[in-house]
Amino acid sequence: RYVQTASNESSLLQVADTTLGEVVKQLTSALSLAVQGNSSTLNGSNLATVTQQLSGIRDQVLSLANTSYQGQYLFSGSQGSVQPFTLDTSTTPATTTYNGDASLQSIETPSGQKIQVNLPGSDIFGGASGAIGALNQLIADLSGGAPSAAITADTSALTTALGQVSTQRSI
Repeated sequence: RYVQTASNESSLLQVADTTLGEVVKQLTSALSLAVQGNSSTLNGSNLATVTQQLSGIRDQVLSLANTSYQGQYLFSGSQGSVQPFTLDTSTTPATTTYNGDASLQSIETPSGQKIQVNLPGSDIFGGASGAIGALNQLIADLSGGAPSAAITADTSALTTALGQVSTQRSI
């Protein structure tokens, strides 16, 4: 039983780590695009392309945030049957809602040691100040013609969100 539990949980943790590694890659790409989008040399068409690429990255990060393993969502806390994140693009900026909870789950080894096996999505992706929220704000500001200072602030928020994801990944 111990070996089977260890194998199942190890597989779950590998999927979560791979997923978060892909989120880090996506956010790193988004940072490069944010810097590019803040260039005064871009014309409207180029800026629209950057915004479209950022929307694609945001959608990919959202999809990763909603990853499931063996029928259970990885990042919805103890509510594994609930899709953790939903996106509403009818607002500006778009809004993302976290539908899970902040409960941590763990398994107990035969020796009594408890090992954490999940991370709530709210800790990883945050709310308005997290990765998806930062992407939503950046997309809205770039498409709305916000001043350079706003884009710089968005880039800083995205950098902070990337750090948050990386920190949670190490947990």
